[in-house]
Amino acid sequence: MVKNTTIVQAGKALLAKAQQQTIPYTAGGMTLAGMDCQGLVEYLLIQCGISKSECNLAGSNAHWRSSLSWRGTPEEAVNQFGSVPVGAALFILEEAGEPSKYAGDGIGNASHMGLYLGGSSAIHASSSRGCVAQSVFKGKTIRNGGWNQVGLLRWVDYGESAGADGATSVDLSSSVDSSSGDDLSSGDVSPSDDDLSSGDVSPSGDDLSSGDVSPSDDDLSSGVDSSSSDDLSSGDDLSSGNDAGLTADDASAADFAPYYAVVQTPDGNPVKMRALPSKACALYKKIPEGEAVLVIGERVRSGIPWCKVHRSSRKWYIMAAFLARCGGDAQ
Repeated sequence: MVKNTTIVQAGKALLAKAQQQTIPYTAGGMTLAGMDCQGLVEYLLIQCGISKSECNLAGSNAHWRSSLSWRGTPEEAVNQFGSVPVGAALFILEEAGEPSKYAGDGIGNASHMGLYLGGSSAIHASSSRGCVAQSVFKGKTIRNGGWNQVGLLRWVDYGESAGADGATSVDLSSSVDSSSGDDLSSGDVSPSDDDLSSGDVSPSGDDLSSGDVSPSDDDLSSGVDSSSSDDLSSGDDLSSGNDAGLTADDASAADFAPYYAVVQTPDGNPVKMRALPSKACALYKKIPEGEAVLVIGERVRSGIPWCKVHRSSRKWYIMAAFLARCGGDAQ
């Protein structure tokens, strides 16, 4: 493990080099002779003592799926930690689909990644600019193709550092700081610097409608720290502030009688508990087959029945097809 302040120092040193001498964007590269977006993050980890064999993964989507101890939106990071921790990985998660390599896993397409250095500064290897460059990130989701996800790297010890070393608490009343002269729609310093298509992975129109069962040997997401009492899932669509897509079939909370149910799957693999009733939701925990959960609500979203469950001091959503009711109502 390395301290987050250590990888931030390495990132700032790399940025200083890039400002003095161009470090070109090179697909598959991870040295000063050239690097791509994931190669930049891997280069910094290696500089901090993490072995290349451990952190050298196949693209930003591989890091999005297997390199993180926590992931979520910048706003969820602020709610969880008080601010976006410095040294966190930043991602651009496309609106739909996954690359063909990951088709149907429901984790999405992380088309680009970088590293947060604190304040309003991040570093990334930009394919559109053709080099390693500084990027604007102010701890808020940058809409229309900018930084919209945060990940805590599993090799990095973030300790109690949230809010330290230039990371600032954020006013969540606005997702974009319109008072800035920067073009925050892209995450880069100027409109011409937009990195909407990094070249690291290709956007895919793959169908998100596949099942919510996870292979038992894949740790696709450590999701959210379940030791916290924060309720990340109120049932609302965090992107819009309401339950868009819910139907009249939703059970009224006032009329609903909680009951226990057991997780069941056709192949014995774990099931995903998601923070929102959507298979595109990237915040989830896995729960093994045979485990009992308390169901506290039911709803239908986009034609899919979901059960709202209470587990580990949090509220989650599980597809109703993977739950079997036990006996009577919970007392």
